[in-house]
Amino acid sequence: MPPFNGRPFQVVQNAQLLAVNNSCPYGIYKKLNTDSSFCPEKRDILGSWNCNIANDQTPQSWPSGTNSSDIARDMNQKGLIYDNGYVEQTQWSSGFVNHLVIWSTSATLDSDGSLWSVKAAVETTYKSEDDIQLTPLTCSVSASGAEQTIKDMASGTTLKEWVPTFQGLMYNGFNTSAIQDVQDALAILLNTMTMISGGNNYLLAEPGAGQDKTQGCLARVAYVPTVMVVIFLAVAGLGVTAFVAWCITSIRLFRSPSELEALPLSAEEWATFAAREYLSTGNNNHDVAVAPVETYELKSFSVGFSQPNIGRIGMFQTRQGNLLNQ
Repeated sequence: MPPFNGRPFQVVQNAQLLAVNNSCPYGIYKKLNTDSSFCPEKRDILGSWNCNIANDQTPQSWPSGTNSSDIARDMNQKGLIYDNGYVEQTQWSSGFVNHLVIWSTSATLDSDGSLWSVKAAVETTYKSEDDIQLTPLTCSVSASGAEQTIKDMASGTTLKEWVPTFQGLMYNGFNTSAIQDVQDALAILLNTMTMISGGNNYLLAEPGAGQDKTQGCLARVAYVPTVMVVIFLAVAGLGVTAFVAWCITSIRLFRSPSELEALPLSAEEWATFAAREYLSTGNNNHDVAVAPVETYELKSFSVGFSQPNIGRIGMFQTRQGNLLNQ
């Protein structure tokens, strides 16, 4: 019989709760650990107990003060509890009783080799003036890899020893109503019983030779929504475009040092530059190189209004008494 009050119970029970908190399924695990990010893979799950509210789904009701033995007998006669059942309740000094739970095994003997199932009931009321209402539950197991373990369990003795634990998990303390998820809580407890029994109540066991020794845990990563990825790519694209545009503009605006050195600075240099441009544009033979105009040659050039376009300022060169228009 798997004990209900050892560290294996705490570790196995918590492993399933950690898995649920990490959005992973509870169940009968091949192996587990105490890591807060524990998340079993499918290959590590042998199956699970599954508990549901009985088909009627209507809580059974009895007048306040009804004896728990009478309630258990009545539920057995209605087929809501098996013959081999066990009761746990909280007895107050005033004689008032609440937090009644009942569970039972389908096995006719303590260990008859059958794949046994469970029928249970949990009281949902707790006040002395209220009628006693119990929600009936049915539980079956679907775990091919753990069937032999379940068949070998002494189900009657196990349920008898574990019934205080069953009661304690169904409530949030004294004088409280039943928890909301009694089905899942009961299934997790039955999984815990199965794993402790199958593991011989021993936490330090290791996988055999050739077996997978890894234990599933969630890797802590940052999840980036698709919208954020799209926005990032759009901003990055704009940044690249802006950088390329800046490079092109820089190339156009910032000339090489040799080009900057060739630019005229003084008035005389601008005049010689204009004279050479005049000679270049006036020469129809573009293949002929125009020699630079020296400063002393500027006396043959003048600046004034051109003809016939009065109002246009141009550079002129005087040759043999003739005024040549640019």
